[in-house]
Amino acid sequence: MKHPSISCFLLFLLVASCTAPAPEPSLTLEGSDTHSIPAGGGTVSISFSTNQDDWGFDMGSASWLSGSKGKNSLTLTAAKNEETVPRSAKVRIFAPASGSPQASATVTVSQSGSIFVPTLSLDCGEELTLTSEKQDYSITIQTNMPTWEYELEGNWLEASASGNILTLSAEENTKDVDREARITIYAPSRKVYEMTASVSIIQKGTDITHKLENLSEKGTSNSYLVTHNGVFEFKATVRGNGIACEGLKEPAALSPAGAKLVWQTRKGLISSVSLEGDNIRFETTQGRGNALIAATNASGDIIWSWHIWKPEEDIIELPVESGVKAMNLNLGALLENPNDVSSYGLLYQWGRKDPLPGSPILNEGTAYTKNLEVYDMDGNPVSIGSTSMYDTENNTLAYSISHPTVCISNNAQFSTSPDWLRPAESNTALWGNPEGTVREEGTYVHTGTKTFYDPCPVGWRVPDPQTFCHITSSGGFTWASGETEGEMHWYDLSGEAEFAAQDLNGDGWINLLDFQNGWYLMLDRPSGTASYFPATTRYNGQYAMFMGSMAGLWGNYWTNAPSLDNDKNDTYRGAALAFGIKEYTGAWSFSASPVSNGSRADAYAIRCIKE
Repeated sequence: MKHPSISCFLLFLLVASCTAPAPEPSLTLEGSDTHSIPAGGGTVSISFSTNQDDWGFDMGSASWLSGSKGKNSLTLTAAKNEETVPRSAKVRIFAPASGSPQASATVTVSQSGSIFVPTLSLDCGEELTLTSEKQDYSITIQTNMPTWEYELEGNWLEASASGNILTLSAEENTKDVDREARITIYAPSRKVYEMTASVSIIQKGTDITHKLENLSEKGTSNSYLVTHNGVFEFKATVRGNGIACEGLKEPAALSPAGAKLVWQTRKGLISSVSLEGDNIRFETTQGRGNALIAATNASGDIIWSWHIWKPEEDIIELPVESGVKAMNLNLGALLENPNDVSSYGLLYQWGRKDPLPGSPILNEGTAYTKNLEVYDMDGNPVSIGSTSMYDTENNTLAYSISHPTVCISNNAQFSTSPDWLRPAESNTALWGNPEGTVREEGTYVHTGTKTFYDPCPVGWRVPDPQTFCHITSSGGFTWASGETEGEMHWYDLSGEAEFAAQDLNGDGWINLLDFQNGWYLMLDRPSGTASYFPATTRYNGQYAMFMGSMAGLWGNYWTNAPSLDNDKNDTYRGAALAFGIKEYTGAWSFSASPVSNGSRADAYAIRCIKE
């Protein structure tokens, strides 16, 4: 008889000898161990083989990835990468899912960063209209840039920023003329920006009814000031002031057959123009700006034209050390504000009565820009043209009168005459001061007489050379150079000099910190009266082209006198107040002269003085 325990032991040995040992875990990738997902999002599938029935995976801290298991495959999914920085993760696949030992493989999954496209927009669009009442208005700045800054053009409006909200505060507009300001947003900053967005803010004027006004009641001129919306008329049979003077005979009366708008700087500024007997009648309806209105003959050709000037600020008289009174604004300017291009005004070829539109921007640096765009009655752009550079066929007074939208080139005669008129027609008396550069004991003794070609309004005229002579200690050319801040010494041919600009920041020096796209010139130092003279740039008369590259850097202002060009010994130039700045390898060069000389074909600004 066998013992039972021996039988069981033998059975155990038999079973053990028939069962194979468990295999060592294995896991092998099928394909590459690196994978990429595009910035916009997507999936990758990772296949592998394993001898285990159960397996798992670990993505570490890569929360931007998600995974789903298949039969011997792992699908990884990533949404769009909103950041510009690429990202990557190590994904470990292991089998079995738990226990030990385990087999594993690691794959690297990367996703490229998004291409950064800066965005900037305003929730109010490009134009915002406010009522005439006192009010606050909020603009939401929508941008993916980390910061933004703003620049405000317009002294009737205040602005403040908080978060992504720009709040505008406007006082009541008590005038019946609309007023306009402009906000420009720079992201991330004004000095270094990738995006800009702008909005024009228009505040409506108060609704006031005016009766018909005759602008010629106190005299006739080539320019008329308008202070409000309404219906106006002026005498259309008189050329300018209609007065004869030295070098100019009394002009013949005009006999117009019609009238029309030539151009306006703002659409809707002038809503109607008509000839009513001997008067031209027009209506102003929207905003502020400048316009040119013409009398025409039976064929519709222009026989004379008048500048209509509708500024935002009142025209006031400022004392000048020379004893005259000067305007507070350039001719055609709308306000006095160094941060608003509306302070620049219009530009004139020497001796011509009709303006050319000036700069549309404050400071163009060294890039070229076109002149301010102007429009006809229907809002269509009006082209400012130029005469041929290769002949002088149209270099006449008659042509200038019938073509007020054309800048006249003197290129064909430049080597002998920098005038826009042919030498045979050149006339030093056009603005009434042919002897204006005669000096006695350091003083220009001739002030001149207002002529029928003078572009200033009734009661005002183009200044004579003595008007602004006090701005330099010698009455002539002065210069300085230096860094942005600190000492700035001015010089003239006799040594150190003074330049009568206002020390805006009170550091004791007249330097770049006091230059605000122009100078605040001290018109009358005893009373502390200063006025802003912007660097309006000019038209180059040789090419009959607006030189926008010097907007905000160079300022040129005509006087009523011709000037002798000592280099060429001719009299085809005009005397002008001029100043400019220029950078040389990190330092700045400044120059100024109250009686410089320029080509009469150039178009400069004008600061009128009282007759």
